[in-house]
Amino acid sequence: MTPLRERMLEELCRHNYAPRTGETYLAQIAKLARHFGTSPDQLSREQVQEYQDLLTSQRVSWLPQAVAAMQFLYNKVLERDWKIAHSYRPKARRASVVLTPQEVSRLLAAAEPGKARMLLTTMYGCGLRVSEGIALEVTDIDSGRKVIHIRKAKGRKDRYVPLGENLLKQLRDYWRTYKPSRFLFPGSQRNVSTTLRQLCDSS
Repeated sequence: MTPLRERMLEELCRHNYAPRTGETYLAQIAKLARHFGTSPDQLSREQVQEYQDLLTSQRVSWLPQAVAAMQFLYNKVLERDWKIAHSYRPKARRASVVLTPQEVSRLLAAAEPGKARMLLTTMYGCGLRVSEGIALEVTDIDSGRKVIHIRKAKGRKDRYVPLGENLLKQLRDYWRTYKPSRFLFPGSQRNVSTTLRQLCDSS
């Protein structure tokens, strides 16, 4: 254990910090040390600010813990009159909205027949994102194995999703009618996203 870590542990105990909070603070200070490759007590105020600005620009979720840990280290342990505060607070994630089957039916019925309705039907039936639905190519439909090949999905990884018999029949009818060449649903993601929002507002 380094002398600085030992000093910080002593101060955490003296100020009656919970063990879990202490572990979090120590882990954050260890990240700071690794970033500069030196002991944090050797850093200047400008370097600490540089690190803080980097975390802010990266919008890391653990920025508040990092700032609190640095405040404790430099104010309480090292007794330096440095003002360390964060102005960025990550936005709370909105809860996902799950539509009922009745709402989905109304949404699809409100969509314009043809490409828009078939795209939304495919997205709902296979659990696809807008970007994944827009990127579907005709060759991604594997009717023999009854799966859809999703290219470069989340994490830039390919995946396969099951394709139901009823949806496969609808896709076949759609292809016979519109004869798409490469992309199954040619169009821009922005237009489809706008259409989807409008349908949700009106349904």
